[in-house]
Amino acid sequence: LIDEHGPQLGFTADIQFTGVLEPSPDAVLANDILAVAREALSNCARHAHASMISISVESGDDGLITLDISDNGRGLGTATRSSGLANMRHRAERNGGTFQVSTLASGGTQLIWTARLQY
Repeated sequence: LIDEHGPQLGFTADIQFTGVLEPSPDAVLANDILAVAREALSNCARHAHASMISISVESGDDGLITLDISDNGRGLGTATRSSGLANMRHRAERNGGTFQVSTLASGGTQLIWTARLQY
């Protein structure tokens, strides 16, 4: 996924994994994680004019998986459409999680998406 968006972005996003995914996400959750990451990278390439994206995937002891994606672009601005963001929120909620997106004080955008791992 990272390599897939490199040409569109003009650089390679950084990614970091923390924690152990046990049990591993089921197929629905795994697809949702990839879809959210794909949408975030695509949005960044089309709108942010960023030169850096940082992705963190963390599995905590609380049973949540957290996807934190930040860029150093121009921030959210005024949305003309929000279907991608609405889809991300829906994917979080159907997996017992949350979705937040905000413009950082230093510029850029931060997306925090969580979902509950099923045990």
